[in-house]
Amino acid sequence: MKIHLDKTNIVKPMVMYWIVLVVYKAFFPLDAKSTVDLVIKSLLLLYLIFSFIFYPSGKVGIKAIFFPFVLCLLIPFLHESYTAKNVIIYAFVIIFTFLTMGNTKQYIITKDQLIWFYNTVIIVMVIASIYSAVFDTSKFLSVSGYTSAYGNELKSFFDSSHIYGLYLSGAIIACLICLDQVKEISKRKYYYISLILLIPNLILTFSRTAIFSTAVFGIVYILLGKNKILKRSVIILSIAASIVVLTNDAVQKFLFSIVFKAGNMAGRDTLLNASMNIYNQLLIIDKIFGIGFTEVREELVSLTGWESAHNAYVEILLAFGILGIIWIFGLFFFLLFKYIRLFAIDKKWSVDFLCLLIWCFAMMLTNTFIIFTSSVDSYFLTIFAIVVPQFYANTLLYESSIQ
Repeated sequence: MKIHLDKTNIVKPMVMYWIVLVVYKAFFPLDAKSTVDLVIKSLLLLYLIFSFIFYPSGKVGIKAIFFPFVLCLLIPFLHESYTAKNVIIYAFVIIFTFLTMGNTKQYIITKDQLIWFYNTVIIVMVIASIYSAVFDTSKFLSVSGYTSAYGNELKSFFDSSHIYGLYLSGAIIACLICLDQVKEISKRKYYYISLILLIPNLILTFSRTAIFSTAVFGIVYILLGKNKILKRSVIILSIAASIVVLTNDAVQKFLFSIVFKAGNMAGRDTLLNASMNIYNQLLIIDKIFGIGFTEVREELVSLTGWESAHNAYVEILLAFGILGIIWIFGLFFFLLFKYIRLFAIDKKWSVDFLCLLIWCFAMMLTNTFIIFTSSVDSYFLTIFAIVVPQFYANTLLYESSIQ
């Protein structure tokens, strides 16, 4: 079947899902357990399902690898109380993974559609940055007087500075990718202007994970990237920034004492120890299949007062067991080899997607953003770093196969 890609953009419904949830949570910050929240997520999930089912690319089928994945989810679900909230949480993971990874349909997008996706993310985050500049002006003006990051973090209209940091990091990376791919000088200037707005906001979130993950993306890109001008620009700016840091005591103090919080682990070491203690005390079958999100949360609250381990891999190990860890790293290597195959076809996009994949797994290291799960931040990480890049990789591989 011939696909009219100019009219069929599978990315649009995914982006609309994210934007609707962002706007909804910004202006109607209801409890996640509320009926309204569940209804909105259910309607958006139905919208996503129909968008994928009616995408004109062959028949809907199930890949064999999808069955063991569902089994890994259903066994932990037996530990849960069968509330509407829990049903939505597990159903979302199964349905969204099926639609994007477990379905035999071959989803492809054009380069213009991919750039549109990145531009949309950038526009949303530029608006959020301007919002911060207008309504949190005092935090920008008084930054030199900070003695601690805690209580002074920027979060714009989002729930937390960590979520804001995730989105800002994604938007900055989107700018760098577009600068690498878009050649028109008249368009490139908008990405530079966006970076001037986004980077200070990212620093003032004081989200070390977001800053570290963005740096990881930049380092890997410098090592592997093909765009010599952009690479040189990043290297020169990095050297200049390093010189400023090394020669200015005030900047050193701000970075190491405020931004990086003087090495304060913020209780993550305690959470890690408590999480591993929980895991070590599990039955063998629970170590293999996990105990589900609710029991993990209850155990952590009873031991530490925190609801999450602040490490996505530890959360996966507890909630979905060893099989969950095998699945997450199996996905990583599947995409890694796919992008390595792409290297011979289009080095630029191959490097961009490899960098995004590494950025994603770095972002999960000290956060609870778990790809393919239902929270809006995890959903964003999934489509931005995993799903949408894979769709364009499908396009490039398909075009190469028919030449």
